[in-house]
Amino acid sequence: EYLGRKVQLLLALSESGAQGESYVKVIPKEMLSIPELDYMSSSMSPSSSTSSSSYKEDNVQEACLIQMKHLLQQMEALPPSSSSSFNEEETEQIQSTYNTYLSTLCRLGYTTEADELLCRMEYTHDVKKTGEEEDVKMQMTKAFPNVACYNAVMHGYASTNFATTKTKTNAPPVPITTPTASTQITASSSSSSSSSRSSSPTRSLLSRLETRYYKSNYDESLKPDAISYGIVLHSLASLGYAQEAEDVLDKMEDVWKNGDHHDGFVRPNTICYNTVIGAYARSRQPNAANRAESLLRRMERIHKSKLNPDVTPDTVSYGSVISAWARSGGDDIDSAKKAEAWLHYSMDLYKKTGNNNIKPDSISFNAVLDAWAKQSGKRKSSRSDTSGLFAAEKAEKLLLQMQELRDAGDSNIRPCTISYNTVIDAIAKAGNNDNDDGDNGSKAGERAERLLRRMQNLYKDGNVDVKPDTITYNSVLDAWVSTKKFEGSVYTSPKDEEDRRYAIQSAERILREMEDVYEKEGKAGGVIPDVISYNILMDAFGKSEEDGSAERAEEILRSMEEKYASGHYDHLRPSNISFNICINAYAKSGESGAASRAESLIKRMIELTERAKENNEDSSSVQPCTISFTSVIDAISKSGESGAAVRAESLLHDMQVSNHARPNTVTFNTVINALSQSGEKGAAERAEAILRQMEEMRQSGDMYVAPDTVTFSSVINAWARSGEDGAAERAEAILRKMGEHSTGKNNVNVKPNTITYSAVINAWAKSKQPDAADRALAVLHWMEDLYESGDRDAQPNTFCYNAVINALAKSESADKAQRSYDVLQHMMSAHLKGNRYARPNVMTYSTILNACAYTQGTHEEKSLAFKIARLCFKELMQSKYDKPNNVTFAMFLQCVSRLAPRGDSRDLLASSVFQECCSLGQVDDAVLRSYRGAVSPRTYWDSFGTILNPNQQLTLSVLPAEWSSNVKRRKRNNYQTRR
Repeated sequence: EYLGRKVQLLLALSESGAQGESYVKVIPKEMLSIPELDYMSSSMSPSSSTSSSSYKEDNVQEACLIQMKHLLQQMEALPPSSSSSFNEEETEQIQSTYNTYLSTLCRLGYTTEADELLCRMEYTHDVKKTGEEEDVKMQMTKAFPNVACYNAVMHGYASTNFATTKTKTNAPPVPITTPTASTQITASSSSSSSSSRSSSPTRSLLSRLETRYYKSNYDESLKPDAISYGIVLHSLASLGYAQEAEDVLDKMEDVWKNGDHHDGFVRPNTICYNTVIGAYARSRQPNAANRAESLLRRMERIHKSKLNPDVTPDTVSYGSVISAWARSGGDDIDSAKKAEAWLHYSMDLYKKTGNNNIKPDSISFNAVLDAWAKQSGKRKSSRSDTSGLFAAEKAEKLLLQMQELRDAGDSNIRPCTISYNTVIDAIAKAGNNDNDDGDNGSKAGERAERLLRRMQNLYKDGNVDVKPDTITYNSVLDAWVSTKKFEGSVYTSPKDEEDRRYAIQSAERILREMEDVYEKEGKAGGVIPDVISYNILMDAFGKSEEDGSAERAEEILRSMEEKYASGHYDHLRPSNISFNICINAYAKSGESGAASRAESLIKRMIELTERAKENNEDSSSVQPCTISFTSVIDAISKSGESGAAVRAESLLHDMQVSNHARPNTVTFNTVINALSQSGEKGAAERAEAILRQMEEMRQSGDMYVAPDTVTFSSVINAWARSGEDGAAERAEAILRKMGEHSTGKNNVNVKPNTITYSAVINAWAKSKQPDAADRALAVLHWMEDLYESGDRDAQPNTFCYNAVINALAKSESADKAQRSYDVLQHMMSAHLKGNRYARPNVMTYSTILNACAYTQGTHEEKSLAFKIARLCFKELMQSKYDKPNNVTFAMFLQCVSRLAPRGDSRDLLASSVFQECCSLGQVDDAVLRSYRGAVSPRTYWDSFGTILNPNQQLTLSVLPAEWSSNVKRRKRNNYQTRR
């Protein structure tokens, strides 16, 4: 009775330690009032010397462990009730006590100490059994390791990551005498797994248990049970050791099939299989999905054969395989197809058998939705079933199927907010990647908002599972503005501009709706316009590059600051990302004063950072970073303002001497680009000086500013733009220097690429040297030779060929039309041979027409040039590569004007070309001017019939709008049709 009460007290202490509560809240008062245990009540008081000497007074768990150790020591000292040995009840109580102590050590994180105690129990039991060292008087002989002990320690390792298992300096000592050096050899067999614990401690413990079970002649107390194997499988699965888990499962299967069923191994069941399949589903290993599928097929075969009734595939089995395929995606859309195929297979199987245990649930459906959503960001493909748009449509279709099943009364399928958010996000990603013509992208916002409205209606009807939240609204915002129309193309059509304005207006409307919900319901409503919400809208304005868009983005930023300052929007503190978006908007705008506004924003960031530091607040979220400064330098470089390059260099210097942000390679490259764009005298020389500075810093060990291919290419471009004597030679010298650098092991980042070679070709094209065209052509041939020898970085592209044609067009060579046409033929040949980046475009043909139009020479040479011009124009009209635009028509009419003899034939040709131009909607001012010079005055005015009044001046505004409907307006700087 006395011993039993102490055991009860020990169990109460164990519960107290596990819960982390005070013992007085857990231990019954009547237990503490037992006279024999009064000393325990005093020893456990916070003022006791035991508690205060080694542990903090508030460390209840560790204090409990100390008291448990004292109880064990006292129990070991107790004599048996009879003179010879303990009775069965007393032995069972002692065994239970040690099992409890082991379990408690593990639950509190002292798994390593628990394992050491288990090893000592093994040793002591083996000593007693062999009769060795009989003079060793250890009351530990009252308890021996059994399956429960092993399970407790295995559970301890499984519950805590082995790498972080506690081994504290003040860990409670185990109350057993340490074996002597001479006797440790005997215990070595029981602790032989210590060397392998680092990889799989639970499996090592299982091996120890199995070994002792065999050596004990099948002692039932050491028989591994379902808990043993379940812990090991779960531990291996949670650590990501899917293959090791499958090995254990295979061993269980083999022994079960071939053994006599008394050797201690339990037969595997559904949970065992599901654990291993789940491990593969979470592992993300290359072949994980196939292994998971193979195990499920094995389960189906076992179930069908009825050899093991404990193995029956269920919803978890099929759901885990679906999850394995869904997570294996990467760039392969077939994984999503496999995941959905398994979903339909399990659904069909349920319908066929009526077995509710295999009925797909919401988890399986959501896994497939997530699989399709991951593929929605893929670019448009030649195969319609591999594109991002296809993936988004599949996700939306599956979501609607889920909702139909739910509406039909299927309680197992419950589409939730996460389901809808996943699909809306997929639609947003697809809208950004699959809309070459813009149609799909413009509909992405409408489709996403339609799902939002469906969610709102379902929630109003009582379906609380689909309440829209902040993520829902942010995804809809993203869907409205994440289209290719916001990617910043050089040219833009009126329809593009109209679609952008509509998309931004819709996004603003969604954000206002979020604000209204928050004002009415507060944070409890679940819809909280956060920093991400405003950042999305700011980014849309920045990317639109419409007049005043950067100012509008800054207005939103100011609004965020005001709302945050009001205290009602304490979650809306603008971050450095918010400021960076606004700075980048000014960098892209190209408007007057944009650079100054960008500079003022970074000054504001520095001011807020300093203020936060003074108030002992977190300043990291708003502190300007490298991106902030680099974006400001980019804004300066694009401003075109006088002294822009000097300002960029000055800001770089400020970064180097201040502690706000450290410049990196991109920062230096942006400054070099500012010098390149400036057109200032000596800019190219200064750019090359910065390159040398970067090389010196790299050689001193600073790889953060190591020059790369962009650096060298930007310096080459600076020389190309400089117009200085010898610029092309300097550019080509740098190119050859790059080739020398790239041969070193540590300089792979400076290997010349297509852009580098193009810059050199462009430098020669802009050179006024007589042999410029020949030198440009030589660089192109150099690229082709390298590409044919296997250098993929030197692959000539359309720009390279166009630059060479442009060099020829600018030359004074009388045969430049023929040579330009020869480059076109060479280009088309390269494209047909497999170089898909060498496809001729409208610029190619327009540049050849430019060469033809400005051909100087004999009558025969001009006649040949005009013949080539007509041939090129005809090829472009029939081309599968591209179609003529306003520049092409203007240049061909220039050819007619300058090369064709005057007369009715010329008027007829020019008139027919102009009519074609009108029908294609490509008429602009340049076309009108070229057409007027190509035909007689009578033919010119007759072309407009009754459109004009006798005294009306001819401008585009008085002509039919459809004549100019497809002219794409260049966002900055009028396109120069000739040098």
